[in-house]
Amino acid sequence: MMKKNLFYKYFVIVLITLLLFSALTPSITSLSSFIENQNIEPDNSDNMVFVSCCTFGIPEKSYRQIKMPYNDIKNIFNNISKLAEEVAYDPLSLETKLVKNEIVESANEFKLIKKGFSLDDIQPRFIPNYNEKLKVTENRGTATFCNFLTTGTGMQFPIITLPRLIPILLTPIPRLFLHWNANEGITSCGSLLTGKGFIAREMQRGTALGFWGIGFSVYIPPIMQYGFIGYALYATCTAEEIEPWPPNYSPEISAVFPSDGEENVQTTITELIFNIKDDNDDLMNYSVTTNPDIGSGSGQNKPGGEYSVAISGLEGSEDYVWDVEVSDGVETVSKSFTFSTQAVAPVISNPFPEENARHVRLPLPHLSFYIEDPQDDPMDFTIETSPNIGSDSQTGVGNGAYNVSISGLSYNSSYIWYLNVTDFIL
Repeated sequence: MMKKNLFYKYFVIVLITLLLFSALTPSITSLSSFIENQNIEPDNSDNMVFVSCCTFGIPEKSYRQIKMPYNDIKNIFNNISKLAEEVAYDPLSLETKLVKNEIVESANEFKLIKKGFSLDDIQPRFIPNYNEKLKVTENRGTATFCNFLTTGTGMQFPIITLPRLIPILLTPIPRLFLHWNANEGITSCGSLLTGKGFIAREMQRGTALGFWGIGFSVYIPPIMQYGFIGYALYATCTAEEIEPWPPNYSPEISAVFPSDGEENVQTTITELIFNIKDDNDDLMNYSVTTNPDIGSGSGQNKPGGEYSVAISGLEGSEDYVWDVEVSDGVETVSKSFTFSTQAVAPVISNPFPEENARHVRLPLPHLSFYIEDPQDDPMDFTIETSPNIGSDSQTGVGNGAYNVSISGLSYNSSYIWYLNVTDFIL
């Protein structure tokens, strides 16, 4: 008998869930009938077949049919079957959210979503924020299908509340409403749907609809106390202090590559890497931007883990800033990281005479300088002077100090010398 009742319970849960999804979320409607009716062997993975997707719950219900590999369709269908199992077991679990996320991303990857609708339009409908069942603002907490306890200095109405049952059937009869008003009190309320709640402290006022439980009020001057405990379909409370429970932890950003402030980063790197984490196990949205712009990226409804953003076009001897923003739907965290790339062009140092040098002693037999290539590539250099007191050019030289002979310098004269160095890759 117990097994039979349990079967009916899960049947009802699955039925209600499917009805909700059909009204509010995108659905891939043709997968089941396709797999049953098409004469395709499972090992024929290269077969291209048609699949249809209908999107409901948004303006202009859309229908789209495309051709895609059989194995990809099979993977989507398996995820939908897995989703049905996860929803029946726990519709609010992290695993349920991840399976939904994978289905939506697959639909977007294979362009099953009609043109004109973005992933941002579809994803919130298929992966709703169940935290909306319990809302906590600065001064108000609200919950549905919850149980709670409240007590304090004040009063409640009705002043006496006792559990009521239908005779013989012994089925609970909820009261239409219950109200409390406290100069100083504490209320603890938890949602049976989400496993989350809030604690209200100090001066407060609250109302519970569909309440079933027990409570009392005592008014014997100077004592004016109230207290009750029970269940409610809906409860709301305004108070001087509202604390969500469990407390929401801010997302964390760590393990970045390149590391913050890193120097001499190679210009050949192709991605920025970072790790995100949420101690509440909430799914997170992230976005990455760069300055100067070398690439950007974003992700939605992601679990904690390592992620990357593709970049390109890095230049040598350049400073870069990249910003990572992560949100868990309640709090948003932003961090900026910097890195500088290694020099790519040859470096000229230790010129003699130095730039803008004055009163250089004569005779001066040569000009000298040091050249170095960061990648140790061979270099070509040329030197010219104005007025012409000498010149030189060499090819395929390595890192080191070089001299150029000059002659014919005059006193109280100004000279300019030009040095051009070019490297080349072997």
